[in-house]
Amino acid sequence: MLVGMPTPVSPAFLAVEHAGPLAQARVMASQAAGGLTHAQIGQMAGMGRTAVCKRLSLLTLPADVQAVAERERLPFTTLLLLTELPDATAQRRMCRRAVEEALTTRQIEREVARALGRAVRPARRRYPAGHPDALALGERAGDALSRAAGRPVLVKSLGRGRFEVGMAAESADDLLALVERLGESIDRDL
Repeated sequence: MLVGMPTPVSPAFLAVEHAGPLAQARVMASQAAGGLTHAQIGQMAGMGRTAVCKRLSLLTLPADVQAVAERERLPFTTLLLLTELPDATAQRRMCRRAVEEALTTRQIEREVARALGRAVRPARRRYPAGHPDALALGERAGDALSRAAGRPVLVKSLGRGRFEVGMAAESADDLLALVERLGESIDRDL
């Protein structure tokens, strides 16, 4: 194999790629039973050895928890958190709560930490309407775009450095006039 060339992903893994983490874990377990190392399995699956170990750990969950997880399509991170619980009873209880209460992964992480007596990480500070600096930038940009467009322009912060820009045109002629005002031209005929 050439260094730097992508490793082809095994057809067995391609077949279960969207089937969920437990189906992936079962394929990995069969590969391991066939004598492959976790590193070799990871290479075939397009992931690292640690990711393979984490997937395989899902198979330690009780069969009924695995069945619920597959039926409800619980995400990998939720299942991985369940494996941290000390026994099958705790795993069943948390799985049931995750489904019945529609808990987020973050909520499950907190509950598992409490169950294990670990410190619960504080939630990241969120700005409900966006970070104040982003809101100020959006407002200034909206004013500048409104002047350039000759009409109100709304700039909304979407978070993580992303923005949404919106403006309205009352008619097709109004839209074409806006395009021309911005220094562009398009053919009026479709």
